[in-house]
Amino acid sequence: MFPWLHLHLVVSERDGRLTARRVLAEGAAGRHASAYLCGPPALVHTFTRDLTALGLTGSVRHEAFSPR
Repeated sequence: MFPWLHLHLVVSERDGRLTARRVLAEGAAGRHASAYLCGPPALVHTFTRDLTALGLTGSVRHEAFSPR
């Protein structure tokens, strides 16, 4: 339905911790992709910093969700 969207399910207990380096290594578009993040502020800050430092050329966007 969305050929540009690639979902990678990571279960920390099984797969280890998700890192920016891992996201870039496993992503189909590599460093030319854009990243869409959702999570606590510390996670968003760390991933934004690390993805940029690793050479991500696309944008890094953050979506905030709040429980009702």
